Amino acid sequence: MQKNIAISFTIISILLVTLSLLSISKLTELSSITQKLYNHPLTITSSAKNIKFHITSMHRYMKDVVLAKDKEELNIALSHVESSEKIVYEEFKVINDKYLGNEEQILKPYLLFVNWKAIRNEILFLKQSNQTIDAANLTKARGAQHVQKLYKAIDVLVSFTDAKADYFLKNAIEAKDTAIFFILISLITILLIIMSVGIILTKNLSKNEIARKKQETYLIHQSRLAQMGEMISMIAHQWRQPLSSISTAVGTMRVKYDLSSYDLSKEDERVHQEEFMKKRLSKINEYVQLLSSTIDDFRNFYKPDKKPTLINLDTIVQTSVKIIKSTLEDKNIELIVEYHADIEIEVFSNELMQVILSILKNSEENFLEKNIKNPQIKILTNRNSISISDNGGGVPITLRDKIFDPYFSTKSEKNGTGLGLYMSKIIVEDHHKGHLILENRKNGVCFKILL
Repeated sequence: MQKNIAISFTIISILLVTLSLLSISKLTELSSITQKLYNHPLTITSSAKNIKFHITSMHRYMKDVVLAKDKEELNIALSHVESSEKIVYEEFKVINDKYLGNEEQILKPYLLFVNWKAIRNEILFLKQSNQTIDAANLTKARGAQHVQKLYKAIDVLVSFTDAKADYFLKNAIEAKDTAIFFILISLITILLIIMSVGIILTKNLSKNEIARKKQETYLIHQSRLAQMGEMISMIAHQWRQPLSSISTAVGTMRVKYDLSSYDLSKEDERVHQEEFMKKRLSKINEYVQLLSSTIDDFRNFYKPDKKPTLINLDTIVQTSVKIIKSTLEDKNIELIVEYHADIEIEVFSNELMQVILSILKNSEENFLEKNIKNPQIKILTNRNSISISDNGGGVPITLRDKIFDPYFSTKSEKNGTGLGLYMSKIIVEDHHKGHLILENRKNGVCFKILL
């Protein structure tokens, strides 16, 4: 029986880890696609437009060469042509490094540009030979025709790049949808694991202990399920903003690209556009890491503690706060934490997290039910203790002796299970051989966890 339990649990754990890794993989793929959207389509399009701009400038300055009245004007026009020519070669190098299409699509406009040099030299020779009319005719005929061929060859690059941009965008959307699917499957799998483990362990209990263990397991299971609903709500709240931000970042990049709301021929706008894209990519990567971290926190919270671990109480509080912080902030509840634990002690860390989250959740619900103004929770850690206090008005004296009873709830709408504090006391006093103490303060209540 125990062998079957171990095999079943191992298979489910591998499935859960696989789904989580697939989710992370898809989110990473989304970040990679967005990077490609920047590195290829935007870069190629910018360079191609810059090439066309400087080819136009060179063609215009060649007309100035023909019309030059003296040697000074001729030299000025030629210097402009040479300057633009240098920039065009630099942009061709950028395209050659980044282009993902057929190399012949790059080679054709490049060779056309190189061959244009011979026509320009012939125009210059005619001008210097005082054959101005022949130089002008050559500029208007062969020169202009060659420039048009260059434009068409460069437009092929831009068309291919636009198609690639649409392809990357489609893949990004598919990667996002797949990642969300795997995350949902992971959540369902976690729920199945918790339920399956509870059932399997219940069946494996000895007959002499089954009556007592069955009742305790049922209460733990019910409490965990109740807290899981709250956890899913917290996780969903944390996921909503990063997923929305990723979608917004990609959408902003796409809109900016489609509208061409920038002039890349200007150095300051090119730098501004580059900084804009880098910031968006950095933000997307931060959101991906946040989603990955949230999945890990959720999975670790529901791992059963088989044996105590040596850990600093500050670490347990930090992890608990990370899970619930955004929910408290959303309800304008101020959370103050002071860390003073300077040693490590042996505890069941996940069970202590359950206690901390249960107490914090009770304070949150009390604030909302009593409509407390400026609600505040303060957590203080010491070497082997944690105190959690609030300004929610405290617990009436008549209820203090019942507050840790099973199925007892102070909530007027009876939405609570009445198991949170009961299970917290079992975890602290039975599992850790410590004490869970409740004290009324001036404006609220304080729970002390002594280990």
